[in-house]
Amino acid sequence: MSEGNQVSLINEGGDTITIDSNGFFRFPGIFAEGETFNVTIAEDGQPVNPHQVCEVINGEGVLTEGNVGSIRVNCTLFTLSINTNINTVNQALVSVPVQLAPEGMEISTLSFRLDYDEQCLNPDTNGDGVLDQVTFDVDDAFTTFVDFDTARTDGEIGIIISDITPPISMLEASNVVTLGFIVDCPVAQEDSFEASELKLIEASFADASAEAVLATVNDGAARVWASFVGDCNVSGSDALDAADFGALVLEIADDDGTNYLDAPESDNFGSPQGCDANGNLEINVADISCMANLIFGDECEPLRTPLLTKPELNISTRFEEDIVWFQTKIFNNGNDVAALSYDLVLDPLIFNPRTVDFNNDGIPDRINNVAAPNSLIRWNADTHRLRVLLFTAGGQNATNIPFDDGLLIEVGIPRASMPDSGFSIAKAPHVVFADGLGNELEGFSSVGDVIFADAFE
Repeated sequence: MSEGNQVSLINEGGDTITIDSNGFFRFPGIFAEGETFNVTIAEDGQPVNPHQVCEVINGEGVLTEGNVGSIRVNCTLFTLSINTNINTVNQALVSVPVQLAPEGMEISTLSFRLDYDEQCLNPDTNGDGVLDQVTFDVDDAFTTFVDFDTARTDGEIGIIISDITPPISMLEASNVVTLGFIVDCPVAQEDSFEASELKLIEASFADASAEAVLATVNDGAARVWASFVGDCNVSGSDALDAADFGALVLEIADDDGTNYLDAPESDNFGSPQGCDANGNLEINVADISCMANLIFGDECEPLRTPLLTKPELNISTRFEEDIVWFQTKIFNNGNDVAALSYDLVLDPLIFNPRTVDFNNDGIPDRINNVAAPNSLIRWNADTHRLRVLLFTAGGQNATNIPFDDGLLIEVGIPRASMPDSGFSIAKAPHVVFADGLGNELEGFSSVGDVIFADAFE
């Protein structure tokens, strides 16, 4: 958590504590062995100066002998954000600061667009097309631009702040601009206003050399990613290590997209720049071997000319009483496949989603790892999605050795019912292949051993 900030925690809807510094924290009172706890962020308890989003890790459990030392609170700093902790009454003027927190990063130019609720806020009371209140809090070296366009459906207000005259200055942490709005909500709405009615929808940044600085906008705030290629866990450390490798594997296996800008959208909050080890703007199994090379101080191999033959993933099945075993088979066809991933969505009318993973740890209970040295299997009961990630162990020079042809792994899924018409796997899954040098390989998948007669949709 940034210096000067504070976050409030609550346990089981009861005791609330406020933390204003990094380190250990303690809830008041005496707790008995066997008593449950559930620590979460309290309502309106997120840090706001500067704006951060905190999450509780390992916050739920049962007390045993001794203190609980596994609860962690991780706070993410946003580079550009709006102070959302502002309340006012109807027909009043509210001044909303836009906060910049460079945290040591060199930013000489920024631009953003801000969206506001036209039904409740009015920044131009006389209708002359000019904002009533815009106050910049930056050095005189910076040039400022304001764009106000009510014809836009999103992002009516645009701001640019830039030093365009050498020597180039860097923006410092401050409320770079404050915007004024008259709160003019319809009578049907409550007689109060929260600044959450405003949000950033676009933001970009540049350094003194006019090089773009990678940033993403989430939940109405922007974050600059200062991490370098390979720093997947966003530690900011110069060291690339096992933590970055583990973060990459989890990022590949989560439920967000594969485009590098999707990385911050999920529970595995990876760096878009750091996790994309081979730099192809996709975070997938091709980055695994490349990450291993980077950790051991080597470079990723350049892309090579693909073979005319393509690798094949084959999904087949076998029965064992009420269990259907989904088998993953690989055929290299002359390629050196060292990693692959695919998703398989199962029919919930036939496969009971709740019986696949009884302990709710996100991993199917029945896995036979036949010949895959490393695997990460995930089950999502809500989407009925089976996600499979397989990769080989590292060989010499940190490159992964290829799979042998044949059966790699099988996952057992309990069968809940048997429709009269029978069923089969609906379609061959989308698969991503990669070799041991960080190259994504074009390939295809197929479905064999039809379970019964007819395919479901």
